[in-house]
Amino acid sequence: MINSDLLTVLPRHFVDVTGFADQLILRDLPFKVPSVHVDALWHHRLHRNSAQQWLRATIVTIAHDAFATSASGRSDTRTMHP
Repeated sequence: MINSDLLTVLPRHFVDVTGFADQLILRDLPFKVPSVHVDALWHHRLHRNSAQQWLRATIVTIAHDAFATSASGRSDTRTMHP
């Protein structure tokens, strides 16, 4: 990263999971950006598959933990379903 010209725009809570947060310079954007909506999709034949159910539940848990508190410290009102 030290010799990189990389510039990216990403949610601030992603910084800690990059593995090199200490090498990054963070700046607020000079404009407002809309929220991003994310969906999870899977084939109906895998809906009751135990491994897929575990994976979806794990993703929901991790996403809930990551998005539970916004940058301002307020609780997020989004609801996620496995």
